[in-house]
Amino acid sequence: MLRGLAKKCNENFFFEAAGQKSKYGDDSLPFDDFDEESIVKYNKEFLNRELGEQFNIEYLGSTPRREGYEGERYMFYALA
Repeated sequence: MLRGLAKKCNENFFFEAAGQKSKYGDDSLPFDDFDEESIVKYNKEFLNRELGEQFNIEYLGSTPRREGYEGERYMFYALA
């Protein structure tokens, strides 16, 4: 599904990942909640696997936590 979406977006695709395992419903994911380094590593590997080698994945940064919200989210950019 992600590969199809990325191709339909003129080969420029933004992906925002949650920083908390409970958002994915899988506590076994290989990253620590709100640990930027492990989240970036996991998501870059995931996007490379799902989108294929023709896409270059770049980590753009995190959004700051706001009071009353879940916490940071992490933005990635895929360019074919």
